[in-house]
Amino acid sequence: MENKPIGRLVISDEAIPLAELRSTTFYDEVLRPQEVGHNGMIALAAREDFRAAFNICRSVRRGPFDADEQRVLQWLSPHLCRSVTLGFRIDGYLAMQQAAFDVLDRLADGVIVLDRKARVLFANSTARRMAEEGTLRLQPSIGTYSPAHSPRLNELIRAALQGAAGGTMSLPHDLDGRLLTILVSSIRGKDLGRLSDAGVKDAAVLLFAIDPANRRSIPLRQIMDAYGLTHAEARVALAASSGNTIIENAQSLGLSPNTVKTHLRGVFAKTATGRQAELASLITAIGGVRIGDTDSEH
Repeated sequence: MENKPIGRLVISDEAIPLAELRSTTFYDEVLRPQEVGHNGMIALAAREDFRAAFNICRSVRRGPFDADEQRVLQWLSPHLCRSVTLGFRIDGYLAMQQAAFDVLDRLADGVIVLDRKARVLFANSTARRMAEEGTLRLQPSIGTYSPAHSPRLNELIRAALQGAAGGTMSLPHDLDGRLLTILVSSIRGKDLGRLSDAGVKDAAVLLFAIDPANRRSIPLRQIMDAYGLTHAEARVALAASSGNTIIENAQSLGLSPNTVKTHLRGVFAKTATGRQAELASLITAIGGVRIGDTDSEH
């Protein structure tokens, strides 16, 4: 059957007559115990690593399939093939859905989806980490660690639920006071369908929580691969993107200022930038998505 065309009905008696089949070990060990003597077989789909087939069995007592029964099976064949093909597509769609959520989990920014009652439907790994750190609260309802800032967040969410475009607010981190930016947006009608298809029902509000520190904690390999930098150049590029002076970067990296300047010239040449501000923008952009292991050396 591995060599038969997809959709073609094959009767076992055509492949091997029953008298010959009865002399095989396969018949003794598999078919005889099940009282199977005749088979109608159809190859439904074939891939490099997977095949699907339909098989209907009859006993020796019932006899082989007659012409009318074969016509019925042949009539069913295209419907069975379409069913299997649809199953492949659904499996592929589910894989794509999972991949979409995997991409969201790789974002350096927090992504949170709320329903019409402002309950959390989805939070990516960055948002969950912010909740673990105490910066955001995801359960039992969305909020912040700061009583002074939660009302503003609730106000933006209520406005988005009522159809407003949304808004932006800042929130100081409870550990070092650095500012996090939270963007709140209502979800448009066409996006509702996409999220529903992806398994997120009743989505109404989308939040982005942006922590600049996450954008600076990029694995060095990611920067090296993107711009062809050496390990030393990548370290300098990442340090320079923080906005510190050359002397401050030299001290933090354990290098001399002249060495930092030399590496920085190489970085500017390879990244087509000319100033630290331009370099910082470039590094921030690439830091939006983490590729591979996010716990790699920084």
